[in-house]
Amino acid sequence: MMILTMTKTTTSLLLICLSLAMMSFVAADDVPSRLRESGLKFNNKGTASSSNGGDGGGDIDDSYRKKKKRKSPSEKQRFKEERMAKRNKNKERGGGSDWGSGRMRYNDDDDDFMPGSGGGSKQKWKEERKQRRNERQNLSRSEKEAKRSARKEEREAKRVERQRKRKERQDQEGEEL
Repeated sequence: MMILTMTKTTTSLLLICLSLAMMSFVAADDVPSRLRESGLKFNNKGTASSSNGGDGGGDIDDSYRKKKKRKSPSEKQRFKEERMAKRNKNKERGGGSDWGSGRMRYNDDDDDFMPGSGGGSKQKWKEERKQRRNERQNLSRSEKEAKRSARKEEREAKRVERQRKRKERQDQEGEEL
Protein backbone atom coordinates (compact mmCIF):
# COMPACT_ATOMS: atom_id res chain seq x y z
CA MET A 1 0.00 0.00 0.00
CA MET A 2 2.84 2.32 0.88
CA ILE A 3 4.47 1.65 -2.49
CA LEU A 4 1.24 2.50 -4.31
CA THR A 5 0.88 5.90 -2.60
CA MET A 6 4.51 6.66 -3.32
CA THR A 7 4.16 5.67 -6.94
CA LYS A 8 1.09 7.89 -7.39
CA THR A 9 3.17 11.02 -6.88
CA THR A 10 6.12 9.70 -8.86
CA THR A 11 3.79 8.47 -11.59
CA SER A 12 2.13 11.87 -11.86
CA LEU A 13 5.55 13.51 -12.05
CA LEU A 14 6.63 10.97 -14.62
CA LEU A 15 3.52 11.62 -16.71
CA ILE A 16 4.11 15.38 -16.58
CA CYS A 17 7.73 14.94 -17.70
CA LEU A 18 6.66 12.54 -20.43
CA SER A 19 4.02 14.92 -21.76
CA LEU A 20 6.52 17.80 -21.76
CA ALA A 21 9.05 15.67 -23.60
CA MET A 22 6.44 14.67 -26.19
CA MET A 23 5.40 18.29 -26.69
CA SER A 24 9.00 19.43 -27.17
CA PHE A 25 9.67 16.53 -29.55
CA VAL A 26 6.60 17.37 -31.63
CA ALA A 27 7.55 21.06 -31.64
CA ALA A 28 11.13 20.26 -32.66
CA ASP A 29 9.90 17.92 -35.39
CA ASP A 30 7.59 20.62 -36.73
CA VAL A 31 10.27 23.36 -36.99
CA PRO A 32 11.38 22.74 -40.60
CA SER A 33 7.81 22.78 -41.91
CA ARG A 34 7.04 26.01 -40.06
CA LEU A 35 10.23 27.61 -41.37
CA ARG A 36 9.49 26.32 -44.85
CA GLU A 37 6.15 28.11 -44.67
CA SER A 38 7.94 31.32 -43.66
CA GLY A 39 9.94 31.22 -46.90
CA LEU A 40 13.35 29.88 -45.86
CA LYS A 41 15.02 27.53 -48.33
CA PHE A 42 15.88 24.06 -47.04
CA ASN A 43 18.07 21.31 -48.38
CA ASN A 44 17.02 17.68 -48.60
CA LYS A 45 18.02 16.95 -45.00
CA GLY A 46 15.54 19.41 -43.57
CA THR A 47 18.14 21.84 -42.20
CA ALA A 48 18.49 25.39 -43.41
CA SER A 49 21.16 25.69 -46.07
CA SER A 50 24.23 27.74 -45.21
CA SER A 51 23.31 30.54 -47.60
CA ASN A 52 20.26 31.21 -45.43
CA GLY A 53 22.11 31.23 -42.14
CA GLY A 54 21.61 27.53 -41.33
CA ASP A 55 24.27 24.96 -40.54
CA GLY A 56 24.77 24.05 -44.18
CA GLY A 57 24.33 20.33 -43.68
CA GLY A 58 23.71 18.21 -46.79
CA ASP A 59 23.46 19.30 -50.41
CA ILE A 60 22.63 22.94 -50.99
CA ASP A 61 19.91 23.77 -53.47
CA ASP A 62 21.34 26.58 -55.63
CA SER A 63 18.41 26.82 -58.00
CA TYR A 64 17.09 29.96 -56.33
CA ARG A 65 20.38 31.84 -56.79
CA LYS A 66 20.59 34.20 -59.73
CA LYS A 67 23.77 34.14 -61.72
CA LYS A 68 25.60 37.47 -61.53
CA LYS A 69 25.86 39.14 -64.90
CA ARG A 70 29.44 39.97 -65.86
CA LYS A 71 30.29 43.47 -67.00
CA SER A 72 31.96 43.86 -70.35
CA PRO A 73 35.37 45.58 -70.42
CA SER A 74 33.81 48.71 -71.92
CA GLU A 75 31.24 48.83 -69.10
CA LYS A 76 33.99 48.40 -66.50
CA GLN A 77 35.93 51.26 -68.07
CA ARG A 78 32.84 53.50 -68.11
CA PHE A 79 32.11 52.82 -64.41
CA LYS A 80 35.76 53.45 -63.55
CA GLU A 81 35.73 56.78 -65.41
CA GLU A 82 32.51 57.85 -63.69
CA ARG A 83 33.99 56.99 -60.29
CA MET A 84 37.19 58.91 -61.04
CA ALA A 85 35.21 61.94 -62.29
CA LYS A 86 33.17 61.96 -59.09
CA ARG A 87 36.33 61.65 -56.97
CA ASN A 88 38.05 64.51 -58.84
CA LYS A 89 34.96 66.69 -58.49
CA ASN A 90 35.01 66.09 -54.73
CA LYS A 91 38.71 66.91 -54.54
CA GLU A 92 38.21 70.18 -56.43
CA ARG A 93 35.39 71.06 -54.08
CA GLY A 94 37.65 70.30 -51.14
CA GLY A 95 35.55 67.35 -50.06
CA GLY A 96 36.03 63.66 -50.18
CA SER A 97 35.88 60.82 -47.72
CA ASP A 98 38.83 62.11 -45.67
CA TRP A 99 38.55 63.17 -42.05
CA GLY A 100 36.51 66.36 -41.70
CA SER A 101 35.51 65.73 -45.32
CA GLY A 102 38.56 67.79 -46.24
CA ARG A 103 36.67 71.04 -45.99
CA MET A 104 37.90 73.76 -43.66
CA ARG A 105 36.54 76.85 -41.97
CA TYR A 106 38.88 79.75 -41.31
CA ASN A 107 38.78 80.83 -37.69
CA ASP A 108 39.78 84.51 -37.32
CA ASP A 109 40.13 84.35 -33.53
CA ASP A 110 43.49 82.63 -33.50
CA ASP A 111 44.39 82.72 -37.21
CA ASP A 112 43.88 79.01 -37.45
CA PHE A 113 42.31 76.73 -40.03
CA MET A 114 39.78 74.59 -38.25
CA PRO A 115 37.94 71.52 -39.55
CA GLY A 116 34.45 72.44 -40.60
CA SER A 117 32.62 73.77 -43.61
CA GLY A 118 33.92 76.60 -45.75
CA GLY A 119 36.99 77.57 -47.71
CA GLY A 120 40.54 76.36 -47.34
CA SER A 121 41.84 72.85 -47.55
CA LYS A 122 43.01 70.17 -45.19
CA GLN A 123 46.54 70.38 -46.54
CA LYS A 124 46.71 74.14 -45.98
CA TRP A 125 45.39 73.74 -42.45
CA LYS A 126 47.98 71.05 -41.70
CA GLU A 127 50.80 73.22 -43.04
CA GLU A 128 49.66 76.20 -40.96
CA ARG A 129 49.62 74.05 -37.84
CA LYS A 130 53.05 72.63 -38.60
CA GLN A 131 54.47 76.12 -39.17
CA ARG A 132 53.12 77.45 -35.85
CA ARG A 133 54.50 74.41 -34.00
CA ASN A 134 57.92 74.97 -35.56
CA GLU A 135 57.82 78.64 -34.58
CA ARG A 136 57.09 77.67 -30.97
CA GLN A 137 59.91 75.14 -30.94
CA ASN A 138 62.39 77.53 -32.54
CA LEU A 139 61.96 80.24 -29.91
CA SER A 140 65.16 80.88 -28.04
CA ARG A 141 65.41 80.00 -24.36
CA SER A 142 65.28 83.66 -23.31
CA GLU A 143 62.11 84.27 -25.37
CA LYS A 144 60.44 81.22 -23.84
CA GLU A 145 61.40 82.38 -20.33
CA ALA A 146 60.13 85.89 -21.08
CA LYS A 147 56.74 84.50 -22.17
CA ARG A 148 56.62 82.24 -19.13
CA SER A 149 57.39 85.09 -16.72
CA ALA A 150 54.78 87.32 -18.41
CA ARG A 151 52.12 84.63 -17.90
CA LYS A 152 53.26 84.19 -14.30
CA GLU A 153 52.94 87.95 -13.64
CA GLU A 154 49.43 87.95 -15.16
CA ARG A 155 48.37 85.10 -12.89
CA GLU A 156 49.85 86.86 -9.85
CA ALA A 157 48.04 90.11 -10.73
CA LYS A 158 44.73 88.25 -11.06
CA ARG A 159 45.31 86.50 -7.73
CA VAL A 160 46.03 89.81 -5.96
CA GLU A 161 42.89 91.34 -7.51
CA ARG A 162 40.76 88.41 -6.31
CA GLN A 163 42.20 88.73 -2.79
CA ARG A 164 41.48 92.47 -2.75
CA LYS A 165 37.86 91.94 -3.83
CA ARG A 166 37.41 89.16 -1.25
CA LYS A 167 38.76 91.41 1.52
CA GLU A 168 36.43 94.27 0.46
CA ARG A 169 33.45 91.90 0.50
CA GLN A 170 34.37 90.63 3.97
CA ASP A 171 34.75 94.20 5.25
CA GLN A 172 31.31 95.13 3.90
CA GLU A 173 29.75 92.05 5.50
CA GLY A 174 31.48 92.89 8.80
CA GLU A 175 30.09 96.46 8.71
CA GLU A 176 26.57 95.18 7.99
CA LEU A 177 26.64 92.94 11.08
